[in-house]
Amino acid sequence: MAYGYTVRKVDRNHAAIVQSLRNLHYKVWDTHSVGCGGPDLVVLTPWGCLELVEIKMPSEGLTEDEARWHRDWKVAGGHVHIAYSADQLHQDLLKEHRHVASS
Repeated sequence: MAYGYTVRKVDRNHAAIVQSLRNLHYKVWDTHSVGCGGPDLVVLTPWGCLELVEIKMPSEGLTEDEARWHRDWKVAGGHVHIAYSADQLHQDLLKEHRHVASS
């Protein structure tokens, strides 16, 4: 599948989410500049799970490239989390991995 290259804008909440996740002992690789609809972050949770994360402002949806990338990733068996805040993402990840995160 071909993806167009668009200059990636950084969401206003991007830096705050990255810093908050790092404060919560997540390892964060910022991949927002890759573009082509790919996720903004690759995140390793404190309990060892690797996650892909798309950062969005609460009022924004996915771009066309992002929606296509997410669909293709889902078809391949993957999942991309949408983060509006670090707390929301942290709570979502704790719920998803409660069997591992509580160990």
